[in-house]
Amino acid sequence: MARSRHASGCSPRGCLENRVAELHARRAFPDTATTNSTVAQGGITLSLEEVVSATPNPTIRRVDIAASQARDPGRVLARLTAYVSQTQ
Repeated sequence: MARSRHASGCSPRGCLENRVAELHARRAFPDTATTNSTVAQGGITLSLEEVVSATPNPTIRRVDIAASQARDPGRVLARLTAYVSQTQ
């Protein structure tokens, strides 16, 4: 299945996958919260909304991330759900 790409050649999904990889590489166990940030990639600026929520297992967090163009934040280009676990 081909990934949709923005006209600039940038994959918004790839940006989300990079964020999840960063969480895993840092062995991060984020607090439950909603955060917003921007990232420039492939000549465009993306707005990211990251929602971290608890799960029934207290050592696992659910991370929902959505990417949209910064100039049109109401139009979501990609969504990704991942799970991170607490390391001991």
